[in-house]
Amino acid sequence: MSSLPPRHLCIAGALCIAAGVGAVTKMIAALIAGHIFIDPFFSGIPLGYGILIGRASSRKWALFFAVAGLVFTAGPGAWMAYAYLTGGVRVTYPDGTVGLVVMVLFAASCLYVIMALRRSGHQEWFAVEKEETAVAKSLAWAVVAVAAFLHISQQTSEWRARKTLEQVYPFHVKVVPYNAENGKGLASMSFSGEAVNQRSGSKSQLPRVVRRTSFGGEDGIQDEFNGVASQPFDLTVHSEGFEDKTITVTRESEKVIRVPMQPLVATQPKQDADGKPAAPDGKK
Repeated sequence: MSSLPPRHLCIAGALCIAAGVGAVTKMIAALIAGHIFIDPFFSGIPLGYGILIGRASSRKWALFFAVAGLVFTAGPGAWMAYAYLTGGVRVTYPDGTVGLVVMVLFAASCLYVIMALRRSGHQEWFAVEKEETAVAKSLAWAVVAVAAFLHISQQTSEWRARKTLEQVYPFHVKVVPYNAENGKGLASMSFSGEAVNQRSGSKSQLPRVVRRTSFGGEDGIQDEFNGVASQPFDLTVHSEGFEDKTITVTRESEKVIRVPMQPLVATQPKQDADGKPAAPDGKK
């Protein structure tokens, strides 16, 4: 007899092991976060291995956990999906989105395990526990390695996304430049900086800014910036005849930022001894 079960039982055993690795990964992540969480599905590791070597008790317990997992996952998952599609609940990212995907995949895996273990023709595999287990052990360790890599990558991605979202803040500021010498508004203005130089359709990155220009009568030209950012960013104000001025937009920035612009000092032409414009260098 083959040292490995039929293909459907191999997949069912691998799914049980993967679910167990996921449970262990979540428990370790919870412990690192400072709280204790026990996921009973960590038992999927020995149960999956038991399926691969034809252990009858593993089949019974795997069926029990698969049915329990399907019941406790399909119900809440179906309600969440229905509420999301009908607008009754808003799925947040990353927790809500990832949670919904995981629930769907877990429910599908549980259903597959139930069908594989109850399939006619697979009963004889569990009649006698196999003595040759080297191939089953290799397969089990391979599944553990791949599942651990995928689950750790998922936990890391969720942690990074959560940290980024914790740092994100909305902003809405109005930039009002004016002549620093007479206090009058300016007739023209432009900006440069990472926030305003992003190309349309480029890869999404922060800060994301929407700009709206208006004319405020005596206050001159004004620009409103609103969007989201994860850290302070600089905007450089330009206006013809004035020195550039850089401002920093932060979480605590005022709603209206008045920017004093210093006029450029005109270069005085050279004069000769009689007070007349001097000839260019090299000419008389």
